[in-house]
Amino acid sequence: MTNTDKVAGFATYLYEQGFNVVCVSGDKKPLGSWDASKRSDKPPRCKEAVAITGNFFADEQYKVAIFDIDNPQTKIMEEAFGPDWRKYLCGQPWSFCVLTGPRPKHLVECEGEDCAIFEDKEHTKAVKHVKLSELERGLAVVVRIPSKCIKGDFGTVRNPEVEIIYSNYQVVYGRHPSGVCYQPVRWEDGWVPVDAPGAGVVLSCEEFFRVVSLVKGTDKKGEEEEGRAAEPPKAWDRDVAKPEGLLSLLKQWGPLT
Repeated sequence: MTNTDKVAGFATYLYEQGFNVVCVSGDKKPLGSWDASKRSDKPPRCKEAVAITGNFFADEQYKVAIFDIDNPQTKIMEEAFGPDWRKYLCGQPWSFCVLTGPRPKHLVECEGEDCAIFEDKEHTKAVKHVKLSELERGLAVVVRIPSKCIKGDFGTVRNPEVEIIYSNYQVVYGRHPSGVCYQPVRWEDGWVPVDAPGAGVVLSCEEFFRVVSLVKGTDKKGEEEEGRAAEPPKAWDRDVAKPEGLLSLLKQWGPLT
């Protein structure tokens, strides 16, 4: 199976999960038109990389948002969800989390597990050679929010450390410009690769806007709410993601090479 077949298969899988899928190039540019509020009647045939938009979800009870964590050392997620935020957001069977590019951002180039860190974004002079496993990586956390939470013209919220993607898209599969592959993962006291991520943890309105306030820098952490990540309701399991259909799709791809 070629990498092109794997990318196409993963795009179809995400479409069947209920996401709005956008095909993108190796440098993360969209291939064709897209709209975060609606999707095409059939899954697109992606060849290079796969992105999903915020906002749209096939089950209209929910909207999609992605926490794009650029700074792995950020305290925003811990302030919002507590010290076990990785388990809460990425450790559930229905979680959807993806390791993105290596850090320092824009300064790393990898071939397989061998990476070079450059002194400038033009990559004219390498200053250090390391293994990919030695580098921190960005993280994309896909979540769903009840549609009733989102009112008016809510859009993407930006911060140097964390971006909340809602009105644009996030690449989740394919090869990153640095040379590494986007890797869906689950948190099990460390990052474990997964082939078939879920549709994302369901957050309450309060949880979601707690993150929004922290990213905007307009809120300080208050009392921690106890509770576990919400399991997708059975109606979603039955109507949007039929298990037998998704299992058949799993056979259409494997890790990129």
